[in-house]
Amino acid sequence: MVKSKEIPKAKTKEIKMTVSQEMKRDESNQRMEKAIHNNSSKNKYAGWFQCAHLVWWILCIGGMICTHVIAHADGPVRHILPLDILALKVFGTRDNLKVIFNLACLAHVFEAQYAIYVCTFQLGLTDSWPLWGIQTVLLGYPSLSLLLKRRTELDLIYAAKQAENKQK
Repeated sequence: MVKSKEIPKAKTKEIKMTVSQEMKRDESNQRMEKAIHNNSSKNKYAGWFQCAHLVWWILCIGGMICTHVIAHADGPVRHILPLDILALKVFGTRDNLKVIFNLACLAHVFEAQYAIYVCTFQLGLTDSWPLWGIQTVLLGYPSLSLLLKRRTELDLIYAAKQAENKQK
């Protein structure tokens, strides 16, 4: 049987102090990270909402309405005849346009679900998530891109604050 060497008492005190200092530093860092997270702009702006530009509202909603009208019409649509002709040249038949319209609607719904997920679980936008959901259902990616841009900005701010606190 091998006997272990005894560590001198002075050395033991140094090790205990080092370990306790490390534990205190870790607790302090955890408290700081919690404080940063709680005071970060992610939670400070729970009601933050940015409306998409008017051009996107006109193009997206107008495009969806025109696609629906052209796809479900029995014959040429007189009021928007140039769009009717263009749509049929590009997509071939009205049945193809119906598929395109349904896929676009489905894409907008999935984008809105993702926008709500980003709002509630990643950004903490507890007050404005319904606005983001509605805007994204209506506009699709133009709305979602605003939200994702904000998420990237907040992640950079959070990372900078963490780096700043680690340096201190």
